[in-house]
Amino acid sequence: MKTFEYKTYTGQIEPDTEQDILYGRILNINDVVDFQGTTISEARKAFEESVDSYLEVCKEFGKEPDKPFSGKTTLRMGTDLHKKLNKAFITGGYKSLNSYIVTALEKNLEEEQRGNLECSKCKHSAAINEMQSQIFKFKTAFTSIPSSSAPNLLVTDDKGWSNSIQ
Repeated sequence: MKTFEYKTYTGQIEPDTEQDILYGRILNINDVVDFQGTTISEARKAFEESVDSYLEVCKEFGKEPDKPFSGKTTLRMGTDLHKKLNKAFITGGYKSLNSYIVTALEKNLEEEQRGNLECSKCKHSAAINEMQSQIFKFKTAFTSIPSSSAPNLLVTDDKGWSNSIQ
């Protein structure tokens, strides 16, 4: 599904095949604000107009517009994990359990993003597994050839990993 960003708000569209339109709504707020268009450009323009209209209506009625994210979330966990996290934040010199969890989440997110941008251990493992599968297929194909006349193959994947087959 396609999303748009405008003035800290995110809109998401999906096709409505019965009405032959792109229907969208603003995500992550309690108020219901929707929009539509027949093309992506038209839907994007309608989204931006809906955000502007929403902000104007809130201002007219003296209502604070919903913010997409408050910076607060409720986190539920088992008592054992809670105890371990509490001990980790105390021994780690953090000011609070909250600061420890935020730091851990930021580090984890950075690692995940780095994994998407660079070659990670998981990707190497997947490449190795795929290569081993291919080697097995080659070995199986050459089992009927006497070993003295079997070719010596070097298999290299797109990551530069290689293995020879005899």
